[in-house]
Amino acid sequence: MINQMKKLSLIVLASDAERVMNSLAFLSCAEIEKTDAVPGSLHVPDMAEKRRETEQGLDALRFAIPYLSPDRKDKRGFLSGERTSLRRSDVESLPENARRALDGAYRAQQIEKELLSLGEERRRQSERIRSASPWLGLDVALGFEGTEHTSAVFGTLPASEGEACRRLSEMGAFSEIVCRETSTLSLFVLYAKRDEGEVMAALSAAGFAKLRFAKGTGTAAQEIENARLAIAQLDQREKLLLDEKKALAQRCADMETAYDILDTRLGILEQREKTAGTEHTVLIRGWIPAKQEKRLMTALAGHICSCELSDPEEGDDVPVQLHNPALADPFEALIGLYSYPKYGSFDPTLIAGIFFSIFFGLMTADVGYGFLITVGCLILLKRMKPRIGLARFLKMFAICGVFSMAAGVLFNGWFGDLPAQFAEKILGVDDFGGMWYLIDPISDPIAFFILSLVMGAVHLICGMVIKMGMLIRSGDVFSAVFDVGSWLVVFLGIALYAFVGTAGGIVALAGVLMVVLTHGRRQKNIVMKFFSGLLGLYDIVSYMSDLLSYSRVLALGLSSAVIASVFNVLATLGGSSAVSLVLFPLVFVLGHALNIALSLLGSFIHSSRLQYVEFFGKFYEDGGRPFSPMAPRLTYTELSSEEPESQNSV
Repeated sequence: MINQMKKLSLIVLASDAERVMNSLAFLSCAEIEKTDAVPGSLHVPDMAEKRRETEQGLDALRFAIPYLSPDRKDKRGFLSGERTSLRRSDVESLPENARRALDGAYRAQQIEKELLSLGEERRRQSERIRSASPWLGLDVALGFEGTEHTSAVFGTLPASEGEACRRLSEMGAFSEIVCRETSTLSLFVLYAKRDEGEVMAALSAAGFAKLRFAKGTGTAAQEIENARLAIAQLDQREKLLLDEKKALAQRCADMETAYDILDTRLGILEQREKTAGTEHTVLIRGWIPAKQEKRLMTALAGHICSCELSDPEEGDDVPVQLHNPALADPFEALIGLYSYPKYGSFDPTLIAGIFFSIFFGLMTADVGYGFLITVGCLILLKRMKPRIGLARFLKMFAICGVFSMAAGVLFNGWFGDLPAQFAEKILGVDDFGGMWYLIDPISDPIAFFILSLVMGAVHLICGMVIKMGMLIRSGDVFSAVFDVGSWLVVFLGIALYAFVGTAGGIVALAGVLMVVLTHGRRQKNIVMKFFSGLLGLYDIVSYMSDLLSYSRVLALGLSSAVIASVFNVLATLGGSSAVSLVLFPLVFVLGHALNIALSLLGSFIHSSRLQYVEFFGKFYEDGGRPFSPMAPRLTYTELSSEEPESQNSV
């Protein structure tokens, strides 16, 4: 069912606007609409500074929570549904623990920057050691550049150029090979300044690469010692920072609370920017479900304000909120994956949910698979306590699992043909009678195919009946009877023909005449009316095409059963020998786990396709905009039981 919506116009005092917006957020039943500024009359509030400050805090928390989480002691498992409670007062005034947590998040950012800086400095000191190590055999400061009359250079030569030292000696220069490595020689040269040109030319010809050390650099031994002392100090500082990081990690729970508080505040600020007002008042416009009027008025009772609720007008972009019974509510997720129905049209959630479950059950058709799907989803619901979106999917699959179990009983699916295979191969029972079933898709695929088409026909006819109802409700009875009803008469006649023969043919002919005589009624020329009516009979091709689409039910059901049977054969290959103690559980678990995953995916996709294309194509008016009320934005916490229950989790 599509809830009736009311247009909200609310005028509050500017001094009270923040409290009213908080009330609306925790009420979670009002969607705020953008109110444009009117020059000289209404202005839009400037929330830029508050938003910047809030977003800065959120960025810090967004970084800190995953950064610190590996060191926290109160780690929560994937299946843990524990959440801290959040109160409205926490959003209005940041609690002390959340304030400290926010400061901790900023500090975590600083720690990470300092650790990165320490890493860079450690690499620099390591490079300092590496570059000084070849010169350990030289008792000369690496920053030495010569005396008044001499110059000194440090550098490397290719290992093959060792004879260069002899040539330098002939020039009157002093040279010493300090370190020999595989491909290079570390060379120190001292020469008279007057010979610099000749010496440097000789060195260049030998492939000399000059090294430059900072002025004042000590000997290699001193350099290495200083670098090691610096690294030790860096390690000590890093240890202090890591200890501080571990201490901050124990505030992660408070950081999560602070995150939800700030995110909720940011959401309220974003909605506040949609309002407009004068110096003393603020105008808030939006939408609320009509059934929430009483809750709204109760919440506004403590505020000085003027509230007006009115019905939507033609041309309004009215949001759509669906409301269905508990067992149908999970299938709203299915509608959301397609498109919400247009406001004022028909909500197919309940009917689509029933058919989706039926086709899912037919495609999976296994008691064991259905049991595991249902139990698994219920355990996840219990342990995870997921938000409304994931909760709906889990509930939907839990319901579909029940239909799979029912179909498994009817179509002989007990982890495929496991009972028969196990009895014959493992237990050695040759006369095992098997389980009761209605149809076995493997041994009688034609019967299962016929059943699939019959269910498809019921599905399509249901869509057509809904279309008739929609046309009648809109006042177009003629179109309901002759555009849709005529085809129902045709199909009824075809069905009757299979049982009563001629009488059914007469009924089908009557339906054909209804199509031919009325399909072209919008044509002005009588000849065109007739030929347009004949052309209308071509729609039978579309209906037959839609009907044959339901053959996918046979394909999915048969493939799932065959794959399960193959894995059962493989699992029981060991017979009654000791090999089966290992082979059977291994193949059974892995094989059927794979088949469940494939069946789950395939059944979901193809059951959805049958709803979206074949069923919705008969009547559905899409294009509805989902109702999106302002509400607390909760990622890590949940509303305190002291607060009114939110109607829409964000």
